[in-house]
Amino acid sequence: MQASRKLLYLPEAHTDFLLAVIGEELGFAGVIAVIALFSWLVLRAFAIGRQAVALERPYPALVASRDRRVVRGGSRSSTWA
Repeated sequence: MQASRKLLYLPEAHTDFLLAVIGEELGFAGVIAVIALFSWLVLRAFAIGRQAVALERPYPALVASRDRRVVRGGSRSSTWA
C-alpha cells in the first residue's frame, strides 16, 4: 500500500486507523465493505446467542454476547475516531 505517497492525504499512514488507509486505497466501496463485515459479525454473534438461549444453554449465550460486544466496541473505536 502506498497510501501515504499517493495523494498526500495520509502523511503518517502507519500511525493512522486502518479504516482511513482502506478508505484512501479502496475508496467508498472499501469502507462500506469493512462496515458490512463488522455488521455481519455482530449480527451473526447475536443470532448464535439467541439460538443458545432457545436451547437453554446459558454459557454459550454469554460467550456470544461477549463476542458481540467486543466486535461492536472494536468497530466503533476504529471507525469513529
